Amino acid sequence: MKGPQAPHARNGDFIFYSILFNTLNDLFNQFYRRGRIGDTPFVFPNIPKFAEPLEGYSEFVRFWIRLVRDVYALSNMPEVIGGNISILSISPDGVLNLTSKP
Repeated sequence: MKGPQAPHARNGDFIFYSILFNTLNDLFNQFYRRGRIGDTPFVFPNIPKFAEPLEGYSEFVRFWIRLVRDVYALSNMPEVIGGNISILSISPDGVLNLTSKP
């Protein structure tokens, strides 16, 4: 007899993150070097636009999870990535912050 089963949800396959990160990181670096609006270079992620740097980095992590989730959703891969994305961050002062967003 089996006990309770955890829902089948996860953040996807690491290889997707690895390939997407390496490819898009190169693209974002090209945008930085070449993509300007006036004199303003393209910066991604633009951490200073957030009130707290940890908030910016949390959104950066969410970006990658959402991207892979959407790739799975639009492909023939099983849709095993879903729900809210919870991020736990710890400031240099030791303050814990937990956020959860779709």
